[in-house]
Amino acid sequence: MWWCLHGALGSYRDWGGLGLPRHVAVDLWQAHPASDMETWAAAWTPTVLERDPAPYLLGYSMGGRLALHVLLAAPEQWRGAVIVSAHPGLRDSRERQARREADAAWLARFRKEPFLDVMHDWNKQPVFAGGGARNPPERFLPAMARCFREWSLGHQDPLWDQLGCIETPVWWLCGEKDSKFAALGREAVSRLPRGHYEEAAQCRHRVPWEWDGFAGFLTSVESTGSVRES
Repeated sequence: MWWCLHGALGSYRDWGGLGLPRHVAVDLWQAHPASDMETWAAAWTPTVLERDPAPYLLGYSMGGRLALHVLLAAPEQWRGAVIVSAHPGLRDSRERQARREADAAWLARFRKEPFLDVMHDWNKQPVFAGGGARNPPERFLPAMARCFREWSLGHQDPLWDQLGCIETPVWWLCGEKDSKFAALGREAVSRLPRGHYEEAAQCRHRVPWEWDGFAGFLTSVESTGSVRES
């Protein structure tokens, strides 16, 4: 079955109503000690195999970055993976510092200001093209702070040089109109031994909720069995 990792400020409920194949929507905000992505991935991965001997992995945005850490922790465990609109990591230390500062500012706002006002500004970021999330959260949960701290792109070590260690078949999916992440995806796939780049026409960053063919795409991944050569 598919193990689905949602994005920053998202929810396991985000995967509902999409008609996905058999899946587990993972709640990344459930109570557990905060940890960096690598530590979380190493601890979570064995729990999957206890329930599912032949799992597939799906990660969107922040969840896609988590999924990369999961694949690096145990690439032999997964039958396949779909990474959606994700970033393998900022290469420049100054960019990472700037991202840490920006995320700290967002976190301060979410903690102090009316939640819906800050969410409105969050969705106005160019990456989202002004579109709101399909199932926006109703409030800021304390556990969500980790997406601005431990799981911030600013705290993530760049994974570019490690992508070649992922032997799992990986489909990297981006929206046609999400030019920044589309470029990142193409480069990432060029480093993956069994990677293939896919692009959803007329979509931006939130591909699973913008593309009517998303559920069918996951089904085709299962039926293909091995990734096509780029």
